[in-house]
Amino acid sequence: MSMHNPRHRVAIAAVFAGLLACAAVASGAPISLTLDNLTQVRIEAVYVARTAERHGAWGPNQLDGPIQPDAAFELGNMPCATYDIQVVTSDGRSCVRDDYSVCHEAILEITDAWLASHCR
Repeated sequence: MSMHNPRHRVAIAAVFAGLLACAAVASGAPISLTLDNLTQVRIEAVYVARTAERHGAWGPNQLDGPIQPDAAFELGNMPCATYDIQVVTSDGRSCVRDDYSVCHEAILEITDAWLASHCR
């Protein structure tokens, strides 16, 4: 394989990038989860627990303040795992997304449809 061919360089770069991403996940490198509020209500609280460890209990609220409509919040420094995520809205709804895999940079888009299917 000749390195002078631009297609070969692109293919090798893609393989190398994939290997680096796999190495980051395998090494337990921290990952971030972005919560994107695409609704018209504020998100007042976010609770996160590893699915395998929750047993009905949530950790502390992860927010410093509410996530306004059309705004986002990044939860960083998360180990690769499967999480349950609870969102509490300003209109009093409690919404849970079970078994959410965070093993690469992720964006959880919270929409009106998401609220309708995950809230009680």
